[in-house]
Amino acid sequence: GLRTRGMTSAVRVALAQLCPVSGDVSANFALARQAIAQAAAESAVLVVFPELFLSGYAAEPHPDLVIGAGDDRLAALAEPECHVAAVLGLREASGRKLPFNSAFYVQDGTVCHVQRKASLVSYHLFAEDRIFTPGPAVRAFDTTWGRMGILIRNDAWHPALAAVLAHDGAHVLVIPAASADLTLPDLSGIRRTWRAITSLYACLFQCYVIFVNLVGTDHGWVFAGGSHVVGPHGEVIAEAARDREELLVADLDLGSVLECRRTTPLSRNPRLDLVHRETGRLLGPGVQRLKDPGVV
Repeated sequence: GLRTRGMTSAVRVALAQLCPVSGDVSANFALARQAIAQAAAESAVLVVFPELFLSGYAAEPHPDLVIGAGDDRLAALAEPECHVAAVLGLREASGRKLPFNSAFYVQDGTVCHVQRKASLVSYHLFAEDRIFTPGPAVRAFDTTWGRMGILIRNDAWHPALAAVLAHDGAHVLVIPAASADLTLPDLSGIRRTWRAITSLYACLFQCYVIFVNLVGTDHGWVFAGGSHVVGPHGEVIAEAARDREELLVADLDLGSVLECRRTTPLSRNPRLDLVHRETGRLLGPGVQRLKDPGVV
C-alpha cells in the first residue's frame, strides 16, 4: 500500500498564480524572489510556481532561456535564512539538442530534486515534442516536512504516473501547469476539468493535491488561472481567482493524510505485481492501444 514517513503535521503553502514576463528569465527571477519574500512574511514554508515560470510558456526557444541546476540564481531563491522552499518551473539544459521542461525543488540554497515533464503535449497548438526532450522518470522525494511528488501539467492526465508517485509515498502531489483551453470561447470548462482531476487523485490516493496555473496572456495564449488546493477527502480547501495574479496561502494538515490512510487503507493491496505484468503485456506486439484519431 501507500508508504508513510515522518512529517510535520501543519504545513503552510503558497501558490504563486502569476503572469511571468515572456522570454525574460532575469525579470522572472525577480518576480520569484518577490513572491518568496511575501510567502515568508505569511509564514509559508513552500511556494509553488507554475509550469515554465522562469521563461514564460509561449516564449520562442532560445539558449538564453535554458538554465542548469547549478545556476547561482536558483540557489539565491531559497537561501537557508528565509526558511522557504520553492517548486519552480523552467527550461532545463538536457545535454541534448532540446531542453527539458522541468520543475526544480529548491530548499536551503540547494536544488534538492528535479522533475522533468515525462508526457509532452503534441496536439492542437501544443507542439511540445518539437521543443523539449521528454523526462525519463517520475519519482517522489522527501522534504523537511513530508514526502512530495510533482506532475507537470500533462503528466497529471496520465493516472498511472500519479499512481506511481502515490505508491512511492507522496503525501502531497504538486501540479505546476500552463493550462489554457484553445477550443472553447471561455475557460470555465478547463477549470472544472482540473478540479475533477485533482479531487479524484486526492480521494483515490488520500493525499493533498496542489494545482498552480499560469494566468494572463503570453503571445496570444490566455491561461486559465484557477489554482487550488484539494484535501485528502477531495474537498477544495483554497482556490485562487480565475483571471488575476494572486499569491494564495493555504494550510495543510498532513496528519490527516496518515489518518485517512490508517482508518480507510484504500491502497493496502495495490497489486503492483499484476500492474507490472499487464504493462509488460501492453508493451508487447499485437496489442490494440488508444491512438491519435488523426493518425491512420
